[in-house]
Amino acid sequence: MPESKLVEEDREFIPELRQQFLDRYNKEPEKYDEIDVRKVEINDWSVLRFIKYNHQDISKAVDHLDSALQWRKEFGLNKRSESDLPKEFVKAGAIFPYGCDDKGRTIIYMRVKVHKKVPKLMEYFRQFVVGVIERVDIESGETGYALLFDLTGIGFSNADMDFLQFFINTLQTYYPYGMRYVIVYNLPRLLRPLWTIAKLWLGSDQKIIKFANGDEIKTLIPLDQLPKYLGGEADIDFTKAPDGCKSVIELGPKYGFTDDEVEKYMKMFEPHMKEAHQLVHGVK
Repeated sequence: MPESKLVEEDREFIPELRQQFLDRYNKEPEKYDEIDVRKVEINDWSVLRFIKYNHQDISKAVDHLDSALQWRKEFGLNKRSESDLPKEFVKAGAIFPYGCDDKGRTIIYMRVKVHKKVPKLMEYFRQFVVGVIERVDIESGETGYALLFDLTGIGFSNADMDFLQFFINTLQTYYPYGMRYVIVYNLPRLLRPLWTIAKLWLGSDQKIIKFANGDEIKTLIPLDQLPKYLGGEADIDFTKAPDGCKSVIELGPKYGFTDDEVEKYMKMFEPHMKEAHQLVHGVK
């Protein structure tokens, strides 16, 4: 069946799913954020994505939409701001949107070698990651976006399977049909067994995975959209923090970090911030 026809058939279910959700909302409005409910009422994509992901099974789609919107309120997503989190998260270049593919889809880069499993920082980093996804998801709409796992230089210390499961679950459960495909870049041979586990979490979506090593990335992303550090021609500073972002030094007291912890975290971020600066500006 042609994709265009499938899309039109999906759209026919929007009024039904919208009404079923609003019936639930009217019974227990306190479970949802009014901002999200308004989107369901006026934005077709906020409904259509659940229909497409659940293959027109409206019973599953309404449960999925219901669960996603309750999570958004519990997570406080509409009340969060990127400026509430340490600017070091941005300046280290761990995850950032950059350029587009040949279909105009934004690409979210995740430089996995930057990731370190630090329990006391994990919740804040998850908030940061969800913030990046949220921003790209809103800007992309029905066009969708891609995800690039840059595995260059990673080791077992970077292999945080709990975080990877959280990341995949967030995309599938709360942002269905937003991410259209995944590029796995420079996967080390020693870590291929771990990627096998990740593919199980992706389930039926694993067919959307593309692999690339070295210059092969240039066949997947236009050169004028590819970062210079990957051999492209694009020149965007992905380490520029949003206005109002504070340092972990300034935020330490707010989050209950001791002076020793703040010093420890700063030392942890410094080499990654220096490397990210070099990647952006081509200096040593």
